[in-house]
Amino acid sequence: MKKSRWSGEYAVPTPTADLLSTYKDNEVRADARWKGHGVEISATVKTVKKNAMDSIFAVLGTGRGVEAVTAHCEVSDRYAERVATWNKGDKVTVRAEVKGMILGAVILGECEPVE
Repeated sequence: MKKSRWSGEYAVPTPTADLLSTYKDNEVRADARWKGHGVEISATVKTVKKNAMDSIFAVLGTGRGVEAVTAHCEVSDRYAERVATWNKGDKVTVRAEVKGMILGAVILGECEPVE
């Protein structure tokens, strides 16, 4: 079994809608509340892709249609096989560090799928 990045660290269970709507309403307030902290969210997969650097990321949301703000979950290669099984519309739970917001996306670093 792979060692969890979150072993011994606390990831706060956070409603996905709260995280995304707070960033949508006021990025400064959201950063003060979450940036640099671990969260555990249950969300709906919008897509799984690779960026220009060939790094894996999943776009996650609330599952409520078109969303102005989504979460971009950076996934390490060690979880590649796991996220390769994710499909649009799947419900997933991840633990991650909130890194802030870039161009309408809440960036979640070091995402770890929860069993």
